[in-house]
Amino acid sequence: MFRALAVILSVSATAILCQPVFAADMIEGYRQPAATRHVVYHPKKVYVRKTFHECGQVLVEYRPPYRPHTEVVTICHPRKYVLTRY
Repeated sequence: MFRALAVILSVSATAILCQPVFAADMIEGYRQPAATRHVVYHPKKVYVRKTFHECGQVLVEYRPPYRPHTEVVTICHPRKYVLTRY
């Protein structure tokens, strides 16, 4: 009896769960968004501040507690600003 009840419940559960779902049809008042207007922007001439870097090499020595060794490191810093017209 228990086996027959289990078979009936599993068959009915399978039949219920395999039904198609129409959830998308339940949305009311949906409108597709209006098409966006394409606007062409023309570039304007602007002034840009360019940064020039002045670079130099520095000798760095590592001492204990680090592993003792020496490296040559490049260090750059901004030199000045130059206005450039595009």
